[in-house]
Amino acid sequence: MRLRKLAFLCISGIALNFLGVALSLSLQIPVMFDSLGTIFIAALSGYLPGVTVAFFTSMGLVLLGNPSLDYGTVSVITAMCAAFFAQRGLFRKYHTLIIISMFFALTQSVLLLWLAILFENYDFSMESLLPVMQWLQSRTGFSEFECRFLTILGTDFLNKTVSVIITALALRYLPEILRYRLASYYYEYEQTRREIIRDNKHKLYIRKLSLNAKVTCYLGIMMLLVMAGSTFTAYELYKDYSIQNHIVLGRAIARLAANAVNPHLVDTYLDTRVKTGSYVRSKRALEQLKKSSPEINFVYIYKIKEDGCHVIFDVDTPDTPASELGDVVEFDEAFKKYLPDLLAGKAIEPIITDDKYGWLLTIYEPVYDDHGICRCYAAADISMGMLANDSLSFWFKIISIFAGFFIMLCLYGFAVAEHNLTLPINAIAIETGTFAYSSKEAREISAKMLQNLDIRTGDEIENLYLALTKTLRDTVEYINDVQAKNAVIGKMQSGLILVMAELVESRDKNTGTHVRNTSAYVEVIARKMQSEGIYSSAMTEEFIQDVIRSAPLHDIGKIHIPDAILNKPGKLTNEEFSLMKTHTTVGKQIIDNVIEIVPDPGYLKEARNLAAYHHEKWNGSGYPEGRAGSDIPLSARIMAVADVFDALVSKRSYKDGFPFEKALAIMREGIGTHFDPQVIQAFLDSESEIRRIYEDSQKAVI
Repeated sequence: MRLRKLAFLCISGIALNFLGVALSLSLQIPVMFDSLGTIFIAALSGYLPGVTVAFFTSMGLVLLGNPSLDYGTVSVITAMCAAFFAQRGLFRKYHTLIIISMFFALTQSVLLLWLAILFENYDFSMESLLPVMQWLQSRTGFSEFECRFLTILGTDFLNKTVSVIITALALRYLPEILRYRLASYYYEYEQTRREIIRDNKHKLYIRKLSLNAKVTCYLGIMMLLVMAGSTFTAYELYKDYSIQNHIVLGRAIARLAANAVNPHLVDTYLDTRVKTGSYVRSKRALEQLKKSSPEINFVYIYKIKEDGCHVIFDVDTPDTPASELGDVVEFDEAFKKYLPDLLAGKAIEPIITDDKYGWLLTIYEPVYDDHGICRCYAAADISMGMLANDSLSFWFKIISIFAGFFIMLCLYGFAVAEHNLTLPINAIAIETGTFAYSSKEAREISAKMLQNLDIRTGDEIENLYLALTKTLRDTVEYINDVQAKNAVIGKMQSGLILVMAELVESRDKNTGTHVRNTSAYVEVIARKMQSEGIYSSAMTEEFIQDVIRSAPLHDIGKIHIPDAILNKPGKLTNEEFSLMKTHTTVGKQIIDNVIEIVPDPGYLKEARNLAAYHHEKWNGSGYPEGRAGSDIPLSARIMAVADVFDALVSKRSYKDGFPFEKALAIMREGIGTHFDPQVIQAFLDSESEIRRIYEDSQKAVI
């Protein structure tokens, strides 16, 4: 789907470009509207589609005989700038459109003229602009170069202005859903992952380079190596081909020069040094040969002897006057190894030299008489300077062609790495790293988010994603199952604790409502303290749950108190009261024994505090340790309020229960002496809820 959308966008952009070219040709106007599709697609859909449209439009124009392929680099740069400007919203600001158009025109004009200067014979279809350029030159008196630049700048500005305005209107008035889907041609597949990574990018830790950057760097390096190897190979082939062409030209000139000389008269010319009519005719023929090609530097006829090269014919050049008939020229160093063959009248290979006369290719052609004897050599020196200039031009041309191709392939590599590696891996990393296990709802939401990534890369990453999704789904189901079983076990545990506590309480002939009532009072007090911010750092949800679950165990130590004391109808003696007070230490010891057995004591730590210290008083007059103030555990201070109130309103073997108002009055008297002022205040502020629990317990007793 993504490839089809990308292909659709690219084909549409190329079609728009060629439609603009066809319109320009049909109207016979000097402005070539060949960048509308490039700018529109780049602004709408980003770098990759825009660069693709630019490059393949250039290839299409080459096939149609228009500007060379390296013009594509200029178009690629235009596409990248259009995508850059669009991402920053500049196409939506009307006052910036002219600036964008001028930027495009100025950039393209400078690049085109730079290439034109670099490649001297570079053709930018200036024929259609020639009348405009001539008119401008006649009116302004500017140089040809200045008029050429201004003409290209003006026509490009008109071209880019039309393209930019059409693009801006399309971006503004296209339906939003269509514009958004075209802009995100991987919309359905990538949008969720992009949003996840954008919102959680700070959670990604990249040690040095991201995978995307690494893939792009590796691809770029490989492309540069391929470009360097291809360019060097192409240059060597071009150089060899050019040298062979020069050799063909040199041999043709040397043979023509050999045919222009009468070999039987060579010795006569040297002996008499008289320039006869035949000599003059031969020299004129050689001069015509010299003028036949600008690449021919020297044409001359030498007779090779032991003492040097004896001049028979030589042709003047603008820089070097010709040698005279009979002059002796010393052998160049490069020719010395060929001297035996030259003296023997044999043919030699072409010689390339680089000396005071420049970089030359020298061809020696033997001139034979009718008896097959070599009388002299006809030579042609072909300049290799143009080859050097052509080679430099070739280098730059290859590089400029590769530049556009290089940018396009790097963008494709970046897109492939991003959409098939970086985005899915980062999305998986973020979703798994932020997977919430705190509650069933949170786990289900996290699992759904991971499933919504819908990664379909068709490779090992998709396999990893599917395996990870299955593992997390199974883990969530397992956790849910474990928590459900734990909840059942927790309820069973709480029920057993409550039953055990009621059994302990029933020994003193109570109905068991004391355990339930105190637990209810504890919950009301704790919630009130939490809502009013009393001891806020300590009143966590975990702490409150532990206190509520521990409340039924506060009198567990009474299991060791004799029934006679528990059920005594009158006041206890000092000895009996001392024994009664031991239920706190005994309760603490019982729970300590349990804590040693179980691996995770959990709420039993608070149960121990409640059992041991719920009879301590704020002023330090309580038991068993006489603790005071904040030295008494907070859970025990809460339990003390609930325990005393229920004891006041409940009927015991030795007393009747006090009325509700009377009990509250007694509780108020204990503020700051028996009870923690803040805890008792939370109790009093919850009077309505306390009354409801009290009234329900009274109904249960009846």
